[in-house]
Amino acid sequence: MTAPDDLQELAKLVRANLLAELTRQRQSLGLTKLDLAQRIGRNRATVFRAEGLEGEASVGLTTFCELAVGMGLTPMLVADDGQGHPDVMQVAPGDIVHRGRSHNRTRHDLQWRDRQREAALARAWEAENDLSTLPADSLMAALLPNHTQAEATAAATAIQWLGTDFGLVFLTKALEQAGYVVLDTHDPATARATRLLPRRRT
Repeated sequence: MTAPDDLQELAKLVRANLLAELTRQRQSLGLTKLDLAQRIGRNRATVFRAEGLEGEASVGLTTFCELAVGMGLTPMLVADDGQGHPDVMQVAPGDIVHRGRSHNRTRHDLQWRDRQREAALARAWEAENDLSTLPADSLMAALLPNHTQAEATAAATAIQWLGTDFGLVFLTKALEQAGYVVLDTHDPATARATRLLPRRRT
């Protein structure tokens, strides 16, 4: 059995490695500290504390999980059986968060049409994957059974992106090729929107 003092030192090392990995992941994604803070609805100081100098980082478990999930990561517990075969504990399906990396955009500037579309798509996708209220499997489960948090985050990010101006242009062009016209019920003069009508054949 490992002595208590050794366990404490080992725990400090594991903690430091986990926080360092968060920093590496953030940098590899090209995110600033402010970008990550906005994704999880926190201020920049939260990320600064998590990425403090060696031995000075300060972050609770809840915040650590928020930072990880905000980057599409799934924290896991790994137990070694002594023979090099780790026993990985995955996050349960009901605990997976179906929100995209830019979910923070759905919380402000909602006077703009792109933000309204993003918020509508994000809310609808999250509701369709809420296992506490659904009578059957979720849309994400139908799309990708046994999905991970990272996969759920990627899917939610793509769904919300369709509400951006670029996403709507892409969606409009793609649906027009299938014979649909996209109309904006708030602005009938445009060819954009939330209601889909089949195009009449000539």
